Amino acid sequence: MTRTAVALIAMIALAACATGAGDPSDADPSRPQQSPNVEPVPSSSEAPITGEVPADLLDRILADAADRSSVAADAIEVIRAEAVEWSDGSLGCPEPGILYTQAIEPGYQVILDADGTELDYRATANGTFRLCESGGAPLGG
Repeated sequence: MTRTAVALIAMIALAACATGAGDPSDADPSRPQQSPNVEPVPSSSEAPITGEVPADLLDRILADAADRSSVAADAIEVIRAEAVEWSDGSLGCPEPGILYTQAIEPGYQVILDADGTELDYRATANGTFRLCESGGAPLGG
């Protein structure tokens, strides 16, 4: 056999292996690929989303803003409520003397107007939040 014939046979064999022939998951391309013995975890929360911030989180932030500002929660205007990535665990709002994780932290920024006073809230993806009075920008913004 010539080198060309051997190379051609090897390429055909590799191509046949790469197609996953006989793999039942290839029959339906819309079906997600899963490792054996891995079950998808159902979502524990079907909370409605307001903008990009979960409604329950936004409600808790509005309640906190109402307490701080003595303005009724329904009179507070949401200027911006969006998903962001913070550069570290300080959520763009470091406090002196506190150590923060040095990893990108997914979360939210909520800017409110409480009777002319702008309130800048920062939240983590798991729902903890705080008012930021020093103001730093999220990644890319």
